[in-house]
Amino acid sequence: MLIAKNGVLPSDLFRPEIRTSWERCFKLGLDPHDMPRLDMVNESALVQLREQNELVRRLALIEMGNLHQQIAGSNFIIIFTNRDGIILDEISEDIASPDTTASRTAPGNIWSEDIKGT
Repeated sequence: MLIAKNGVLPSDLFRPEIRTSWERCFKLGLDPHDMPRLDMVNESALVQLREQNELVRRLALIEMGNLHQQIAGSNFIIIFTNRDGIILDEISEDIASPDTTASRTAPGNIWSEDIKGT
C-alpha cells in the first residue's frame, strides 16, 4: 500500500509538493482510504456565493463551455469553485458509476482540501 494509514509516505515515490499536500491532509485527520465527506452549503448560500463571484463566474462558464466542446466524449467533469473550494458550477457527461459521484460534484458541495483532502 503506497499510503499507510499512519500517514507515512514513501519519500522516493512522490514529488515534494504532493507529499506536503498529503501530509497536511494526514494532520487534519483525513484518511485516504475513506470516502470524502459530503458537505454542502444550502441553496440560498449558493445563490449568494454565485452573486459574489459573478464576473469571474461568467468568464469561467465561457471557458468551461469551450473545454466541454474540446473534450466531449471523454467521460469528464469540469468544476468551478470559489477560493474556499465551494463548487459554484459543474459540467459533466453522464458518468456510468454506481456511487454518488454526481452529488459529490454538484454545485454547493464544499471541495476544499481540509474537508476532501488532496
